[in-house]
Amino acid sequence: MLKRIKELRIEKGFSEEAIAEVLGVSCKMYRKMESGDTSIKASQLVKFCLFFNISPDYILEFIDEQRELPME
Repeated sequence: MLKRIKELRIEKGFSEEAIAEVLGVSCKMYRKMESGDTSIKASQLVKFCLFFNISPDYILEFIDEQRELPME
C-alpha cells in the first residue's frame, strides 16, 4: 500500500510536504508513512484518495489498475 502512495505522489508531481499538509501530518510523519515506519490511518487514506481522485482499492493493492472515485 505505501508503495503506491509514494508512486502516485511522484507521478502527479507533488512534494512530500504538500501531501503531508493534505493529510494533516508533519512532513516527518509523512516520510515515515512512505518508508513503512508507521501505518496510515483510515481517515488519512480517505483524504489521500479524495485528493488524487483515486479508488482506495488501488492504494490497498486489491486492483492493479488506477480507477477514479465514482462520482455520485
